[in-house]
Amino acid sequence: MTAIYAGTSFAVCLLEILVHANRKSPPSAARFVEAVAADDVSRETFDPAVHTGWDDLNDVSVAQAFGRDWIEGGRSALLFVPSIVTAARDTNVVVNPGHPDAARIAVGPETPVALDPRLFGL
Repeated sequence: MTAIYAGTSFAVCLLEILVHANRKSPPSAARFVEAVAADDVSRETFDPAVHTGWDDLNDVSVAQAFGRDWIEGGRSALLFVPSIVTAARDTNVVVNPGHPDAARIAVGPETPVALDPRLFGL
């Protein structure tokens, strides 16, 4: 089960990386890519009101079960989910690379990015 994790903005992607990477210093070769999906690329939006406990930091089983069912069922190329890091004020996007519509997502070139060392307490 392969998935690509992305976000609807550079800022939310950076916050997700900072939370999950547990780094004390900036990576030496940070990169980002911008992807654009046409409006007709299949997508689904996760409804947190229907899935109690989706944002439980100590028990990720609700979110993981939904994601696993989504990707294994091949329901869409994109899954829009609220960011726990920003208390659902921003949106993450999960890409199912095995879905036929995923081939229609335009991905730009890798672009180097220098991260502000203050993000790492330096």
